Amino acid sequence: MNIPDFFEEWDSSELSFERQITTDDAEARYKSAGHFVARYEIDRGFGVIEFNSENIVVFLVDETDLIDLEMVFGKCDKDTLFLQHAIVCEEDDHESSTTYFSFLKDGTLNMKRVEEHSGSVEERSVQIDMQRNFIAIPRFGEFEELLRRDRSEIVG
Repeated sequence: MNIPDFFEEWDSSELSFERQITTDDAEARYKSAGHFVARYEIDRGFGVIEFNSENIVVFLVDETDLIDLEMVFGKCDKDTLFLQHAIVCEEDDHESSTTYFSFLKDGTLNMKRVEEHSGSVEERSVQIDMQRNFIAIPRFGEFEELLRRDRSEIVG
């Protein structure tokens, strides 16, 4: 994986970054649970990881500058993250849709799919094994697991 650029902030609506910081500064913020952003070049676009004291939010942006996957990993304890929410955006020439996933530690997965053009909404809840939603908090710079685009094994 390539070396990221680090920033103090990013604006997801504008896909813009503010105030670049050094790797040493980013590592110090990571260790103290401070806020910062890492930007990675990845296959088919770029990835953004936003770090703060409560959670880690991952945005995967495709080559057309569409945020096609957003994931929120909450901190369970000092060693573990839990994938709490995911938003998947899909777009083609004829239709665009957004699917919202909300994961609960009791095994409940709530899903809501919205078709943008037709306005149709489909909602359902299922029980799944949430073991794959728990991951170890990565060491600084070892964020490959967070940037994985394919999470189909998590959502069943």
